[in-house]
Amino acid sequence: MPMNAKVLELDTKNAADESAAKLRDVVVNRLHRRGIVVGLSGGIDSSATAGLAVRAFGKERVLGLLMPETDSAAETLPLSKRVADALGIETLVEDITPILRAARCYE
Repeated sequence: MPMNAKVLELDTKNAADESAAKLRDVVVNRLHRRGIVVGLSGGIDSSATAGLAVRAFGKERVLGLLMPETDSAAETLPLSKRVADALGIETLVEDITPILRAARCYE
């Protein structure tokens, strides 16, 4: 198919519904889990993933895992919390600095 502006058209609701359905299928039918944990950075990718997870499972079955570390930007944790609050999901904060230090990532 030749490239033209038509390939950029997207039915976003349908695409989100299809993605959520596939996510739900994999997690429930293949992994045999009832929900999902999403690493939230506050960026576009993790925010979109968390939104799809809520669409697939409902907010009560999604946990946002916030993993700040020494080199995280100052706005990372507040942005992550804003995303979680907007989606209505529970969060858990786990500082991964000690793990990265033990793995000598800061050397």
